[in-house]
Amino acid sequence: MVVPTAETTRQHYLIDVHRSIDKGLLYIGTAGTGKTTVVRNYFTTLDAERCMNATMNFNSYTDSKALQTVLQGNVDKRSGKILGPAAGRHLIFFMDDLNMPTVDGFGTQSPLCLIRQIIDYEIIFDRDHLEE
Repeated sequence: MVVPTAETTRQHYLIDVHRSIDKGLLYIGTAGTGKTTVVRNYFTTLDAERCMNATMNFNSYTDSKALQTVLQGNVDKRSGKILGPAAGRHLIFFMDDLNMPTVDGFGTQSPLCLIRQIIDYEIIFDRDHLEE
């Protein structure tokens, strides 16, 4: 049960503004400040007919392939190489605990690199056919 406060109302408004202009949002803060609770509570207020949501909790075993599998499992093939949520709907994808994946030998975290690629280039490669 979430009791609305002035702060949670502000957070709800910020998420709503970013959603309305199709911009991503990164919540940061120390452990136990309620970031996950605020986002999950926001999901309960969405119109299920127009907006879908999906959640992925990262852990030390999360790699880019696991992230890509979950991402592609929540979208449909529209036409050709275009993927997206069901027609007429928006998808909000919540990724929790982004800092958790293990750092590899190159000093990177492969799931975070994949997220960066998707945000920067708006593409994702098919791992089976090595194409966009």
